[in-house]
Amino acid sequence: ESDGKRRPMLITMTRDGEDIRVAIPATEWADKGGNHPNWHPDGEHVMMNLDIDGDGWMYVQARYDGTGLKKFTEVPANHGHPSIHPGGRYMISDVYPREADAFGDGTTPLHFVDFEKNQRQTLIRMDAVSRFFDDDMNKASSMRVDLHPAWDRSAYTRVAINGVLNGTRRVFVADLSELVTAT
Repeated sequence: ESDGKRRPMLITMTRDGEDIRVAIPATEWADKGGNHPNWHPDGEHVMMNLDIDGDGWMYVQARYDGTGLKKFTEVPANHGHPSIHPGGRYMISDVYPREADAFGDGTTPLHFVDFEKNQRQTLIRMDAVSRFFDDDMNKASSMRVDLHPAWDRSAYTRVAINGVLNGTRRVFVADLSELVTAT
């Protein structure tokens, strides 16, 4: 567009650059707000935080070709980085330190969502602001530390997250095997 505004959209393609599709058009993403797309483990869908109906950000999914855009849970989304467990029942996500779901002190939660129970719980409270870069968490720079949770690819019972310990960026591993196998 000529107005200079950012107009994000989500494009998919095969590994060889063929079959280029618009999975999430700018009319849905740029015009309504959303972020952090990720592949669904089924390999056919993408999911993200998006306000598709004007009622606030929700977790939505669409096929890689842009068909079937819909909300897939009533659990409200935030601005975090969602990742669905391959079994499809669970999801992990984080929150920016300045969001309402955070704690207001530079720590941020790792959320665990159980879609069958339609519940979200906080598993971990992690320091996500490096004082060296971010004296004011409300003005956190690009050097802030997002948790960016990701499932391990061996047993999908552990989650890797970024965080801060004693002012230094680190990568941590959380064992969720009791939650994933017990629920």
